[in-house]
Amino acid sequence: MKKTALLILGALLAGNVLAQFDYPGRKLNRLTLEIIEKAKQAAEKAPDEAAKIEAFTAYLETRKEEYKEASIEACIAERGVEKAGACSCGAEKSDYPRLFRFWALHNLTEKDTAAELDALTAANDAVAQECGLTDEQAQ
Repeated sequence: MKKTALLILGALLAGNVLAQFDYPGRKLNRLTLEIIEKAKQAAEKAPDEAAKIEAFTAYLETRKEEYKEASIEACIAERGVEKAGACSCGAEKSDYPRLFRFWALHNLTEKDTAAELDALTAANDAVAQECGLTDEQAQ
């Protein structure tokens, strides 16, 4: 009985320690989930789909600078301090209206968002290339 209790206590303590472990992108991931959820709440009061999308994207715009900062931090944590300038470049040149519209369509409608995702990915790839954030440039 004592062994089982000690094992359970050890597992709980280890889980608590792991839950506090920080990894590159954790802050950005949490922020993304938070702002999308709050944007959904802002949109639910709107009378129709177009108004919901507008309310959703308007809320995201209010959090854009915070999202941008978290993106830069995650990029630097992943790529290293020597890429700080490139990370800032990527955050500044990103197409946030396109990103926010994609999130709105994906979260608020039943529409197929594959085309929007492809366009967003292509735009992000171009920014990454321009700012020196591609895998080939990292080597």
